[in-house]
This record gives sequence, C-alpha cells and structure tokens, in this order.
Amino acid sequence: MRQFLPFDKNTQIFKLGPMPGRYFYISEFEDAAFKEYPNLYFGVRWPDMLFIFKDKTMIWVNDLKELQEAGKNVFARYILKEETRKKLKRQWNKTVKSLLKVEEKIGDLFLEDLSDQDLYNLWQDFYKLIVDSWLPSIPCELSSYGSSDILLDELKNYVNDEKDLPSVLEILTAPEYLSFLQKEELDLSRTKDLEGHLQKYFWLKNSYNGVEKLSVDFFNRKKKELPKSLNKLIKERLAGAKTKKRRIIRKYKLPKKVLQITQALCEALEWQDERRKHSLIYTYYKELLLNEVSRRFNYKADVLRNCSSKEVMKILEKRGVHILIERRKNLFGFFMTPLEKELIGEDAQFCWEAYSR
Repeated sequence: MRQFLPFDKNTQIFKLGPMPGRYFYISEFEDAAFKEYPNLYFGVRWPDMLFIFKDKTMIWVNDLKELQEAGKNVFARYILKEETRKKLKRQWNKTVKSLLKVEEKIGDLFLEDLSDQDLYNLWQDFYKLIVDSWLPSIPCELSSYGSSDILLDELKNYVNDEKDLPSVLEILTAPEYLSFLQKEELDLSRTKDLEGHLQKYFWLKNSYNGVEKLSVDFFNRKKKELPKSLNKLIKERLAGAKTKKRRIIRKYKLPKKVLQITQALCEALEWQDERRKHSLIYTYYKELLLNEVSRRFNYKADVLRNCSSKEVMKILEKRGVHILIERRKNLFGFFMTPLEKELIGEDAQFCWEAYSR
C-alpha cells in the first residue's frame, strides 16, 4: 500500500514543531485561511499546508519555496502600499473591538444557565468574529514569509559587501515598539496591585496548547526577577534601534523605495504581535465554552480538543462527535489545499515519522 506524503521528499520544507498544540485552538485559523480567505481576497492563497497532531503536540509543514513566493506576492499586493495596509488594519481593529465585547459577555454570563440553543448562538457569534478577525490579518501573516527577501533583494543594490547584508537587514527591521510581552513586564514593574495585574494579564501564558491558569504568586515571583531599571533599559533599547537605523540609512544612502518596504515590514511585525495577543485572549474564552459543553454532555474536555470549534458546536445541536473522537484518538492530521484531506491511521503515522525528525 502506497502511503501518503503530501510534499515531495526532495522538497525543502518550512516546519514548525513538534511543539505543544491542539487542533481545537487553531481551527479558526484553518477555517479562515483555507475556506474564507480565498473567496474574499484576490491573488495568491495560503499554499498547501500539513497539520499533524499527536497526543498534545503538533507539526505544521509547508513547501518553503511556495510559502516564500506566496509571501512576496501578498506583501506586494496588500502590505507594501500604505493605503491598503492601513485599510486592512482598520478592518481588523473594528472586528477585534466586536470580539472583545463578546468575550466580555461570555465572561459575565453564567454559561450553565443558558439553554443549549442560546449557548450555541453565543458560540456561533464568537466563532464568526474570531474568523473575521483572522481574515484581514492573513495578508500580514502570510507576507512575513516573503517580505524580508524583498527587502534583502533591494538592499543588494546599495550594500556592496554581501557579508554586511544580514546585519543591515537586522538593524532596519529591529522593532521600534513595545511587544505585548514587554508592555506586560513594564506594567508589572510599576504596579503594586498584583491582583489587578492578574485580572489584566490572565491570558499571558495561553498558547496553541490551551489555557494556563496564572496566580498572583506567579506575577509576584516574576516581578522580583525584573531588572530594577527596566523602564530605562527599554527606552535605551528603542532609542538605540532608531539611532542605528538612521545611521544605516545615511551610510548606504537608502532611497524612498527601500524605506517604504522597511516601514511596511516593521508595521506588519507590530501588527502580528497585536494579533498574537488577541489569539491568547480568545483562547481563554474558547476554553470556557468547551468546558461547558463537556460538562453538559458528559464528554471529556481533553478528547474534545481533537475537534475543531465547529465540530464541538455540533454537540449543542444534538449531533455527537463520538465517531470523530474514535477516529482521531492520539494521532491525526489534515492536508489543507482548496480541498481538505483528513489523515488518520497509517497515513497520519507515516507523515508524523517523516516530519517529526
């Protein structure tokens, strides 16, 4: 029997993992990128992608060349032009505001008091907003796999010594903003209200593997480990990044075209950081809904994490997922193309062994 391997063995691949991850927590990205995005955005779609899940770990695989070429195309079409980039970011901000309102609603409700239909309707609204928040940010995410190559190609026209190119690229793309992790540390260094800090950053350690419950003790320990002069160190780092960038621009007489690419790339990186933060936040509220369905219908929450959000919602429609759970158990995957191919059994095992090394 010929076993299924989605990418040619001689293909150079891009791979993330094996790393902690469950299908439940990434399923909205999959729905957005492969089902909704191609119908709404012109140009290149996300290239064929393989997801494999084993126990509580996952692997994400793409053809590297395809991914980079798609990234270049999407960067040129959607991210490089300031007007288009700003428009997408405004759409994303608008959707995130709506998403935050629904999250607040979920947090305030006694979910156990809702009828099955009301819980389903609430989750359906929440699911749609998560997908909608992904859609305008997908060009930003996909472009990140090709934007550096575009900038590097342009820099070759001005940086004569190729050995200098990596450091020039690093300096030009160094962040001039605080990541959400740095903002949290800065807030922590300044606050005396650790309980309030916990309420603000309860989602900080969430991941594709689920929710990690934090405590005041966690932040108390972390606060003690922070540098006493954190604020000064951060200001110096940001100022230093700007100074180095100005020097490089002057040294190589970089033209407006190169600066536009640099600006677009840096803004996209900052946007990605914001998007990651909101993914960690919505993961917490997904977990609340999952646990309520688990309690209500006597499913183990952990086995439901092998299902997508839409599949778990089927339970609220009195449509069981026992067959899915039995079929997937501890090893399964998906090869995402314009059509979705689910991998189980020997095919899933063959792919895991091929790409987990």
